[in-house]
Amino acid sequence: MSNHYDFFGIGRLPNKQSISVPLHQEGRFFFGEFLRDVGKQIFIGPRYQHRRLSARIDGVAPPGGFVIPDIDLESTTVALGFHVQRDLRNSTFYPTKGSLLDFTGDFFDEALGSRRQYRVDWAVGRAGHTLTIGVGEAF
Repeated sequence: MSNHYDFFGIGRLPNKQSISVPLHQEGRFFFGEFLRDVGKQIFIGPRYQHRRLSARIDGVAPPGGFVIPDIDLESTTVALGFHVQRDLRNSTFYPTKGSLLDFTGDFFDEALGSRRQYRVDWAVGRAGHTLTIGVGEAF
């Protein structure tokens, strides 16, 4: 995957023309997950994800000192995690009754090859409505 785009921030001064930064980003990713039905419509399984991303200014850097931090020029994140789901909905695509309880935990760690170390947990849903709760904790 490769993207070229102009990034516009919030601007430096009110009522002045905003400055755009031409960026080039590339990346590759892999995500795998296996869920097993353990009974009573409860599914449990492991997850794995690997992302390798790079970013650079595409062309001449604009005036004003826009700099991409070194740690973000080449970024690799790797996580092991788990997924627990209980799906009692009457339809996956257009649920009108039932509930979906979904919990995931992903642990990004340098021991797995990640350049950063953090944890992400989230998501609960009910009858077509999803409440997403995100918890990111860096250590």
